[in-house]
Amino acid sequence: MDSEADWAASALFSPSKARLQQAQARDWSFVEAWLVRQYGKRLPDFERNENTLHVLLNLASLSEAADEIRIGIDRVEKSAIRTYQNISSGSGIGLQEIISQSFDDEGRQYLNAMVETCIDIDAPSCSALDIAMCLTDMVSRQFDLRQQLKAVVRQHVALKQEQIRLTHVLGELRDNTLQPADGLSETTAEWQRDSRHLRAKLGEYNDRIAASRSSTHQTLSLENYMHLREELIYYRNQRERLSDQAEAFENLPSNAWSAQTTMEAARDDLRDLIANRDRLFEALATKH
Repeated sequence: MDSEADWAASALFSPSKARLQQAQARDWSFVEAWLVRQYGKRLPDFERNENTLHVLLNLASLSEAADEIRIGIDRVEKSAIRTYQNISSGSGIGLQEIISQSFDDEGRQYLNAMVETCIDIDAPSCSALDIAMCLTDMVSRQFDLRQQLKAVVRQHVALKQEQIRLTHVLGELRDNTLQPADGLSETTAEWQRDSRHLRAKLGEYNDRIAASRSSTHQTLSLENYMHLREELIYYRNQRERLSDQAEAFENLPSNAWSAQTTMEAARDDLRDLIANRDRLFEALATKH
């Protein structure tokens, strides 16, 4: 009683809260009626809060929508069975007329459009999969053709530009301003005479070179031999010098760190030997 009085008092002082509580009460009534249809009068125990109410409302709405869809499917199946029975018994109108009469004007328009589309795209059937595959293939071929058309257009533009350039060159060649210079024939005859003279001189020089080649070949070969011998001696001395330098590092390890450690140890030994030598020298000088 106190809670009802509190609810009435809060509703009196907060109309919006009162409307919200009334809406929740109607929702709970709707949910409870749906639960009664599902489970009978013995309802399962559950926590009553806003989250539970929201979930149960969604379930109830989806369940009623599914029931309506199930009823519609059942009605269509029964109608199809009756139609098939009428066609099988030979009574009534044909299946095509029944299907045609079941469409309104807009539906017939859509059906005709789909049939015309299937014919235009050469689809094997009017199924959505075949239509989609044909349309996809058509779009792919259209894209390839567009790319080829763009390439042809580019080639056409390039050929037009080349045609304009060649036409301009042809016009320049046909221009009367391109006339041979005065005395061109005399100059050409002079060039021909010079060419014959140079050809004769060239033959003479070739003969001289062939005659002198046998006498100079031995001298050139001897000079080359002496030059190669000097280079051989130089490189041999270089190799011996480098071999002597490499012998000092022959016993070093291949690792750089180990080699450095060995070098440091050798330096320490050298310092010890120098110090020992100095001590011996000082001792010898003191005795004398």
